[in-house]
Amino acid sequence: MRIFIIFFTVLLTYSSLFSNELVWLNNYNNALLQSKKSNKPLLIYYTMPGCKACIFMKKDVFTNQEISIFLKENFVLLELDVKNKDVPENLRAKVTPTFEFINFKEQRVADTIIGGKKAFKFLELIEEAIEELPYRVID
Repeated sequence: MRIFIIFFTVLLTYSSLFSNELVWLNNYNNALLQSKKSNKPLLIYYTMPGCKACIFMKKDVFTNQEISIFLKENFVLLELDVKNKDVPENLRAKVTPTFEFINFKEQRVADTIIGGKKAFKFLELIEEAIEELPYRVID
């Protein structure tokens, strides 16, 4: 029985590492803390119910293995409704989907991406964003 539990635990851990599924936080302040702890920028994904481009992004873009791995490795992911008021006013989006790149000090660190994109274009844009980022905290 003990061997079965260990095997099952290892299997779950292994499968989650290679899963395409992204885990999006939904609390701005918690995401900022995670950004600071991990020394990764925050990628805020603004969405709203019924947004067709948002549904496309979730179904066809975020499930792409290359994009999923890239996002997990490089960002703390935060998904917020566009009407969320927890975000500072200067970072709020007016249209969806919108992608903001900020550091834990709430400073924009790369160009905003607005609108749904096909997988190859979205990957190109987030790779460019990483190149722009002066976000690393150096002690």
